[in-house]
Amino acid sequence: MAFDAGQAPYCGPKARPYARVSDGLATALIVVVVAGSVLGLTRYNDARDHRRAVETRVGALADDLAARVAAAGPSAVEQLPDGVAAAYVVTSGGTDDFGIAVGSEVAGKRVIDAGVVNADPEVVAQGLLNRSAELQDYFSKHQPIPKDRRFSVVKLSDTDNAFSATAQVAKDGNFEGIAHVIVRVPNPAPSTPTSQLLLMLALAALLGVAASYLTGGRRRLAHGAAAAIPIALTFLGQESALVAWPGLVGFALGAASISGMASVFRGVREQPRTYVYVVPAMLGMIVLVFIPFAMGVAIAFFSKDGDFTGLGNFQEILNPSATTHPNFYWTTSVTILWTVLNVLLHVSIGVALALVLNRPKLRLKTLYRVLLIIPWAVPNYITALIWKSMFNQQYGAVNSLLDVIGVDQVNWIGPGSSFASNFMANLTTNAWLGFPFMMVVTLGALQSIPKELYEAADIDGAGRWQRFRTVTLPLLKPALIPAVILGVVWTFNMFNVIYLVSGGAPENETNILITEAYYAFKVLNRFGLAAAYSLLIFVMLLIYGWMQNRITRATEGAFE
Repeated sequence: MAFDAGQAPYCGPKARPYARVSDGLATALIVVVVAGSVLGLTRYNDARDHRRAVETRVGALADDLAARVAAAGPSAVEQLPDGVAAAYVVTSGGTDDFGIAVGSEVAGKRVIDAGVVNADPEVVAQGLLNRSAELQDYFSKHQPIPKDRRFSVVKLSDTDNAFSATAQVAKDGNFEGIAHVIVRVPNPAPSTPTSQLLLMLALAALLGVAASYLTGGRRRLAHGAAAAIPIALTFLGQESALVAWPGLVGFALGAASISGMASVFRGVREQPRTYVYVVPAMLGMIVLVFIPFAMGVAIAFFSKDGDFTGLGNFQEILNPSATTHPNFYWTTSVTILWTVLNVLLHVSIGVALALVLNRPKLRLKTLYRVLLIIPWAVPNYITALIWKSMFNQQYGAVNSLLDVIGVDQVNWIGPGSSFASNFMANLTTNAWLGFPFMMVVTLGALQSIPKELYEAADIDGAGRWQRFRTVTLPLLKPALIPAVILGVVWTFNMFNVIYLVSGGAPENETNILITEAYYAFKVLNRFGLAAAYSLLIFVMLLIYGWMQNRITRATEGAFE
């Protein structure tokens, strides 16, 4: 039998040249992904540490100038220490003999390096006056100056930045003005130059080609080493952890996935037209799905300030304090209850309506289908707002209907409402949104069931329930089970209904995991914590999807 490099699991000594090149490219790709990601992370950390160090130094210069201005007046700006490129003193506050505010003015300045300031002095002066008024407001409210208002950085060139710091000038408990200092700071050289990574890519390609001469388990180990060695060498001279764990990741990827990755490169040569068709969709997936997902995973291990916290965010979520309510476990329970009840309602209502609409003698069938599809066709945020107004205690349609049948008004989602009423409002809204999808899926599956099966069941004397249980339900499984899986994922992450209808009331008790992630992101500004929530949601749904497929065998055909 002729050797086919595209089908062979291992290259071996008789492999074609392009098969060896494919192995080398696959190994280099692993190095790009792992080493490139770690290199970006180290440069981010280096830039963050550099900025913190510079802000500390420039902040100390601004504080020193503010202290000297408070003691000697604006003339203190004339005696600047070495390294300061420009400095300004703005006096502010106070009233004249008639009680009229004196205002602010730039009372002193010294520019040693004109390249660090704006060329228009009026723009510089106005910016300083605005900043003085802003800092005076913080001073009057006894609030510390936020870091982003005290420090700023402007890029001057590819090699230099201008770092500035502002400090309050206070004397005898009164706000006197501000001291503003600017320092020119050169960018530090990267700890690992890009050229070193490029050299390691070439080394990885050579080692990958060399590893393709082996077969069996030795080839996998050799490819793992071919990926790990260049990755470790890329960060040679760094701390041991930075050398070890990327190398281990590269070894695992090389040993486990080299055959599949190399086959992709071989396929480009064997079936170029097929890959041309796939490339646009694959590029879209990489840009819109894979890269954001990888970034989300990475952010989950960092704090708000960009410090690497490891599993700190996950520990905060999974090990809440005793006083935290609602905590992760309460919210997860609410999310599971919310998902189960919604999917049960969606499936039961959808299947029931589909069975009715599938009746051959039903008149106006087309009209009913159009009307029942409307809840799904209308954007869900509009539907959520409509239902929120319907649940209003004073003028909502729900309470108006209850009043007709003699039931007192219910405080569904207003202040002082209960968990049960808010949850019921959310559940009703989402049930209205979800049943049309299940109805459409079920209706399509019902129309594909052969009529001969029902005729055979009638001959055997089966009743309606027996026909549904033994014929209809089993043949609905291939279409309904994937729809249920999709419905669970949608409902688990149904942000709009919770956010727009109940808003998590009362006291965030009806929040689900996705709204908690949004709260951490939008309100707390803790991107790492929000990413950790999102990663936990992904793992939960991934495990659910895998278990559902294993238990129900949803991917099998109806007649297998």
